[in-house]
Amino acid sequence: MTDLADHIAGVPLIDQHAHGCWLTAGDRPRFENALNEANTDPLADFDSGFDTQLGFAIRTHCAPLLGLAEHAEPQDYWQRRSQIAEAELARIFFRAAGVSDWLIDTGYSDGVADLAGVAQLSNRWPNKPPKLKVTTPRHSNKS
Repeated sequence: MTDLADHIAGVPLIDQHAHGCWLTAGDRPRFENALNEANTDPLADFDSGFDTQLGFAIRTHCAPLLGLAEHAEPQDYWQRRSQIAEAELARIFFRAAGVSDWLIDTGYSDGVADLAGVAQLSNRWPNKPPKLKVTTPRHSNKS
């Protein structure tokens, strides 16, 4: 390996915007719908969260962590995932991510791990992302 590649391999990763993980098992529609947090409306019957870039990445990187081949079929991935408790899934995925620091948006929803829960499951202490506040200038230009 080159010096640069060695250096890059050792740089700690910081996830600058994550949410806590689920604490209870859910159904497949909840899981697939969560693959696109930009749209919280339920997916159409003909649509699948697995047919997205994130869905492809999950089947590539997460499936092997569950004992499946890369690019496992969505049904195979879901079936295997459903056999494992949410807390254990969180431990597997958090620890395999190679992230040194998590910045957790805690305002996502009920039933999701808070900072202390993420700390316990990930073996890392997370923080809340800093909030930028709009400030009003003390003095304004008056004509």
